[in-house]
Amino acid sequence: MTTSAPMTDAPLLSVRDLSVDFAREGGRSLAVDRVSFDLAKGETLALVGESGSGKSVTALSVVRLLPYPSAGHPSGEILFNGRDLLKAPEKELRKVRGADISMVFQEPMTSLNPLHTIERQVGEILTVHRGWSGAKARARVLELLEQVGIPNAEERLDAFPHQLSGGQRQRVMIAMALANEPDILIADEPTTALDVTVQAQILALLKQLQGRLGMAMLFITHDLGIVRRIADRVCVMTGGRIVEQGPTAEVFANPAHAYTRKLLAAEPRGAPPPRDEAAETVVAADDLKVWFPIRRGLLRSTVGHVKAVDGVSVTVRRGQTVGVVGESGSGKTTLGLAILRLISSQGPVSYLGRRIDGLGFRAMRPLRKDMQIVFQDPYGSLSPRMTVVDIVAEGLDVQGKRLKPAEKRAIVARALADVGLPEDAMDRYPHEFSGGQRQRIAIARALALEPAFIVLDEPTSALDMSVQAQIVELLREAQARRNLSYLFISHDLKVVKALANDLIVMRGGKVVEQGPAAEIFAAPKTDYARALLAAAFDATAADLHAVAQ
Repeated sequence: MTTSAPMTDAPLLSVRDLSVDFAREGGRSLAVDRVSFDLAKGETLALVGESGSGKSVTALSVVRLLPYPSAGHPSGEILFNGRDLLKAPEKELRKVRGADISMVFQEPMTSLNPLHTIERQVGEILTVHRGWSGAKARARVLELLEQVGIPNAEERLDAFPHQLSGGQRQRVMIAMALANEPDILIADEPTTALDVTVQAQILALLKQLQGRLGMAMLFITHDLGIVRRIADRVCVMTGGRIVEQGPTAEVFANPAHAYTRKLLAAEPRGAPPPRDEAAETVVAADDLKVWFPIRRGLLRSTVGHVKAVDGVSVTVRRGQTVGVVGESGSGKTTLGLAILRLISSQGPVSYLGRRIDGLGFRAMRPLRKDMQIVFQDPYGSLSPRMTVVDIVAEGLDVQGKRLKPAEKRAIVARALADVGLPEDAMDRYPHEFSGGQRQRIAIARALALEPAFIVLDEPTSALDMSVQAQIVELLREAQARRNLSYLFISHDLKVVKALANDLIVMRGGKVVEQGPAAEIFAAPKTDYARALLAAAFDATAADLHAVAQ
């Protein structure tokens, strides 16, 4: 249970009547409407609410990182140590960003430079703000990576972002944000990509560093369990407004607003369809291996391998879902990419009985419409230069479907309706949507081709609890209607339990436990599986207890 930090007469950060609008065709659209809150030194304030409620826009406004001049502030002040950052010149803001106020962004793959090593990117923060370089900077980078729980941190210094798992990339972002020991850390969904056990470690680390540095945190999340564990106070947002705020324990125990009560009661429900071992095998892999070489020295000689996937076998049947769970870096995403032949692997892979592991790019292309993927990072997989209608319809064009513009728009409209987005979203761009809305666009793109098999890589990780429940129901309905087969990769065991017929528990590239999902959830046989389930469902019990009260 958190204890509130003592408030001072002069808050470290004071936001007053902040409004944010964006330029749209025919006028301007209000995204944040007269939001006010204070943040004291050493305090953690959580902003919670559904996708599109204005949480991230509010946070980005604090350090003026919105796309100006299309974004504007019709009203408000953002006072940091008494200085209004809305009126500060860009030169002064550059000194504040990354030093006094740091930010952990929601989508690490978009925020990290794909062409630079991890050491260079974390070290750049130290170079810009402290002038450190060479051995001194390297030692500090290594210390930071170890602090945030990157395994074999020294070996990861020369790695590029694409060589890390989503959770590991998020931890690198946290290391960058903490490099200069800021006064305020703005954390926008900082544990989105992390499994439940590592999530607990990161939260404990943030609280430990906060206590040592006296750092304040503005914490944006859709996970109410995290809010309960880490926040002193909470602000509940919807429609760009704060509808309720106060001490976390009070708001959770006695929510005054109907919207807050709705959030507290929302969670994925239901059960997967009956497990059917007689169903046709759609995708199968046997003893699959994906090893990445570790190269060192002047000649870049191979001195070892990162065994991302090491001897994994999987069978996905028609109309069934195989869930894949495990810690960040356990090989879950790599397994999905290898099955789809998006990365090289060893071992037989078949689709509807046909071996596909030996097929080249051109031979695989006709099969892509039947084997789709929803990526973990929706913003990184959506072109910022394309409208939603072009993004969702791109697969139709690639597969040679010659459709008239009206026919194409009709298909896109149906796909968007399936994921709960309005038809007028078609002519907007990805940056105009929240993280959760972008994830729904990514799911619509996969469904538009009416595939037989979909790899879902953390499809609900960016979504708030109420939308998670909607997406779970959407996926369940789409599976029943189209007889779809899913490989469902997730660290959220509550969602996996609602969808998966079979379960694979991975750790370090290997299978720790595998079998019918209901049996593993009821009686896991390994210590590791038991630890994962305890971390997930103990938190769930606490949340439900709070709702009941």
